[in-house]
Amino acid sequence: MTEGQRSCAYESCDRVPHKTSSDGHCIFHAKAEDKTVEDFRGALEKYLSKLKEAKDAVYDFVGFIFTDDIDFEKDFGLNVFRRADFTYAIFKGNALFYDVTFKGDALFYEVTFEGDASFKLATFEGKAPFQQATFEGYAWFYNAIFKGNALFYEVTFEGDAWFENAIFEGEASFMYATFKGDALFDNAIFKGNACFDRARFLETASISPGSVGVEISFSNATIENIIISPLHLKKEAQINFAGARLRNTNIRREDVEGHVRQEKNKDYREAQDIYMLLKNNFHTIGRYDDESWSFMQEKEMERRSFFHHRKEYKEQELGEKSKNRSIKDSLYCLFLAYVYSGVYADERITEWFQSDGISSHIRRLDRLFSIVINLLRHPIEGIKSRLKSYCSFLELSRRKRMGKVSPRDLFKIFWFYMKYPMKYAWSTFLKWLYGWGERPWLIFTWCGVTIFVFSGLYCLIGDIAIKETIVKSYGEKLYFSGITFTTLGFGGYSPMGGAKALAFIESFLGIFSIALFVYSFARRTAGR
Repeated sequence: MTEGQRSCAYESCDRVPHKTSSDGHCIFHAKAEDKTVEDFRGALEKYLSKLKEAKDAVYDFVGFIFTDDIDFEKDFGLNVFRRADFTYAIFKGNALFYDVTFKGDALFYEVTFEGDASFKLATFEGKAPFQQATFEGYAWFYNAIFKGNALFYEVTFEGDAWFENAIFEGEASFMYATFKGDALFDNAIFKGNACFDRARFLETASISPGSVGVEISFSNATIENIIISPLHLKKEAQINFAGARLRNTNIRREDVEGHVRQEKNKDYREAQDIYMLLKNNFHTIGRYDDESWSFMQEKEMERRSFFHHRKEYKEQELGEKSKNRSIKDSLYCLFLAYVYSGVYADERITEWFQSDGISSHIRRLDRLFSIVINLLRHPIEGIKSRLKSYCSFLELSRRKRMGKVSPRDLFKIFWFYMKYPMKYAWSTFLKWLYGWGERPWLIFTWCGVTIFVFSGLYCLIGDIAIKETIVKSYGEKLYFSGITFTTLGFGGYSPMGGAKALAFIESFLGIFSIALFVYSFARRTAGR
């Protein structure tokens, strides 16, 4: 303490400096080695007694340095805090808030707990921000109740963090939190959002809440070697794994099915990445049935993304210049380029698309009919002339709706609108053919359908003979269809006429189907 100093050197503190403080701080802000436990406890007891008598007083502990173990209820008879501010406080020993009620907001910004911090059975009726706090020992929030928002933003838990049976009625945010010890949330109830975005779990952790009401988010979090299952999500609740690192994490299909946020919001490309993340995690923990399910969901999200032609596809593939062009505009451009031989199409567009009356429709049909007839009479010359007009139109077009269009840009637009419907159709075909390799029973069903269909076709097309006698029985034709499909050979049977082509097609389908069935069956039953 400097000579003549009258107030504490700590900012906004007007208390008298402690006599043994080396840096001019009061007894509450002085270093632990500059004050005795008895002096600190005596001063704290006097301070708390004054606060108890005053109405609506704020329990101001900003920057306090608590020397040893502090039990507010046992040592000072204080189990209700109207409003408490522990910002920048340092607890050198254990901090015990057992069965304490915080009536208003409880501020724990950048608090350092060097010993254990116990908030068992504590009730936070207002906000409880623990932003950038450090728990060097155990953090006990067993059976705690958070009626307001619980903010653990950038908190570091050096020891174990226990939130078992805790109730979070507002938002619970553990964004950027680091759990270096065990993190236990068993049977915790999240009635609002539960946010673990960018959190890091470095040791074993158990997040098995008793209930999650709205959303639980692990966006960009590192969650390895922890237990999440079971997640008791309500029907409308969502879970977000966007950008997360998920490895060797105990989670089940039942925990996430129907709750993936990206799928609910129809962000199918992101949902595809989420299911791929879950698939890889299920593989590491040996849940092969769940892996199969997540793989099918991954392919399903990919299939749906093909159908929706989302904005990001256009921006990536068409570029900034052509992303706003529609298939309708492109079709108009191609149609006009073929129909008209001139390079300036504005007037002809108006004549073709905006004229009214029956006579105008007749003129249009007559024009189109003459073009088709001339093309049929002189196909090569007609195609050459139209290609010349088409290239000229593309190079010099001044059409207001399309602007200047190069052949390359037009091809990209058409290919974009053709490619994804074809991919969607192909993916749909594979889904119903064999479930992308995950449903061998589908192939078995198609095999039976194919045999019966071709047995009916043999009754309609061509003939089947055995020892030069035409087979009339449907049962014989069904048998012939079966041995042809399984490529056993015709035996004494001989297909005749159109039946030869049918037999060739059916034998090809049989070879393909049997190979596909063997692959799919082995994939599902022989492990991964």
